[in-house]
Amino acid sequence: MRLLRYLPFLALIAVPGFAFAQTGCARLSWGTCDPWVADDCWQGPGHYPLVASVYGLKSLPMVGTDVQIRIRGVIRRGHCFDGYADAWRFGEGQCEGPGRIAFSRSSPQPSCPTLAGDNPLLIAQEFVDPDNSLAIRLAETHDPITPDPLQRYHLWSVTFDLTRASVGPSPADLSTCGDIDAGANLSYDFAYVLQLPNTGVPLRNCDYVPLNPGASATWNGGIGICDDFAPTTPRTNGCGPVPTQPSTWGRVKATYH
Repeated sequence: MRLLRYLPFLALIAVPGFAFAQTGCARLSWGTCDPWVADDCWQGPGHYPLVASVYGLKSLPMVGTDVQIRIRGVIRRGHCFDGYADAWRFGEGQCEGPGRIAFSRSSPQPSCPTLAGDNPLLIAQEFVDPDNSLAIRLAETHDPITPDPLQRYHLWSVTFDLTRASVGPSPADLSTCGDIDAGANLSYDFAYVLQLPNTGVPLRNCDYVPLNPGASATWNGGIGICDDFAPTTPRTNGCGPVPTQPSTWGRVKATYH
């Protein structure tokens, strides 16, 4: 079910002078909060759920979360990369079109309850950036609650409708959206918990993908680095869980000033 979108975002987040203290971590996993399923792969047209969750939050009153997920999917042809897969182009004027991503606050498993309070206000939106990557902004505020630091909490489930996706280049009539068989890296641009009083808490990455630490999760084994001086890196598509190890972002975009 599509959620209502409230824009602009809450004034709380834009308040100057927010304090910062780092604790807890955020995870991206295919289909489940726990265990971590780092990689998923193309298994035919269908719906593919991605789950965002958090763990290790301080036992302090908090009033919301704000995360942005980034998908960088690159077609690999010949020596290097060529373009951005049509299969990941969601939104108005894109190959997949609007309405093909579903956002849910319902947890896929009882052991991972949704981090939520009364009187929720929700934002959920996706857009293709000029750099040809897909950004997904997910934010919510609610009445104060106090999390359990030993509990993993579900934030959002994002289900991609890939029933129009296809292997190889898109046909000329765009009846399907091609190159879903290409690799993609998924990561957080940022992940924040909003604590009282006036504290934006940046979360580190709970896990990292071996040989690809810039990604929080991958599609079809992910993508390596490729430029004029480096050939593509072959990747193994296990399409299953990868052992969890703690890590921090290479870089977290700061949006609180």
